[in-house]
Amino acid sequence: MRFKKLIICLCGILVFLTMLSGISLAEEEIVYDQVISNVLVSDTSDYVVSTNTQVTGIIVGNVIVNSGAYLKLDGIINGNLTLEAGSNFIFNGIVVKEVIDNGASTYINNGIIQHYVEIEE
Repeated sequence: MRFKKLIICLCGILVFLTMLSGISLAEEEIVYDQVISNVLVSDTSDYVVSTNTQVTGIIVGNVIVNSGAYLKLDGIINGNLTLEAGSNFIFNGIVVKEVIDNGASTYINNGIIQHYVEIEE
């Protein structure tokens, strides 16, 4: 009798694991159109991110992330960062001044910021 219960339990676990095998728990793969891996100076105007961009360096100046664009930061923004509604930000670096969130779709913060401002609509 015990053996029968053990077999039924193992079959149930096997069915459950088979059902889970079709489910992906990994993050969505993002294709980056632009990769910045050095120092980008944008003192005269704001640096605008309108395509999927990965930064592994330093941006000197302010940055604006447009709606629908992804910015992955593995570096430093030496200025303000403005996230427009519908933008996406994955953060593993430093923002020296403010992060101004106007309704970003994705905001993952694993870094250091001076000040965070969330604008409610």
